[in-house]
Amino acid sequence: MCGIAAIIGKPPAEGFAAWVPSMPLVAIGPGAKKQVSHWPLERFEEIGRRLLAHKRYKIVIVGGEAERKAGNNLVAKLPGMLNAAGSFDVLGSAAILKYCNLLIGLDTGSTHLAAFMGIPCVALYSGVDHPGRWELLGDGHHIFRKVVPCSPCQVLSGACPIIGHPCMNQISVDEVWEYVILRLKLTSRN
Repeated sequence: MCGIAAIIGKPPAEGFAAWVPSMPLVAIGPGAKKQVSHWPLERFEEIGRRLLAHKRYKIVIVGGEAERKAGNNLVAKLPGMLNAAGSFDVLGSAAILKYCNLLIGLDTGSTHLAAFMGIPCVALYSGVDHPGRWELLGDGHHIFRKVVPCSPCQVLSGACPIIGHPCMNQISVDEVWEYVILRLKLTSRN
């Protein structure tokens, strides 16, 4: 039984045992309960594509059952990823995150769990809440949050009512990528 299975007392997600610890692991959390907090999936795909091109990192998709479909979509486009979203309870997710050098995600449970565990996070926050309300615990994290006139909108459900969803769509792949590379260089366990 690999380290993760020993921690959580059950077999890991299919294929996961072969990944640990051969290469640094990066988690991507592409989903959130609030649709207004979503960053376009194709942007997570591009971050994943760039990570995989370095051939130094393995990527695991994390999240709950609601994120499984997004994870499957990412894995279908980038076969070098593993989709663990929806496969584990909170303790199992924590066991996976323990092996990660970084998590790239939204303002959601997986990101907060990783931060609590001391895993550096690159988090993308919508303008739904006041800055500071749901910040990540600990140090070493970076939150991307765009200042837009409609923030804080406090939209509790559904999509952003503003055309173009500016608070999330103004967060570019390039600025996130720049910080991802910076963090991975700082936290590389090679």
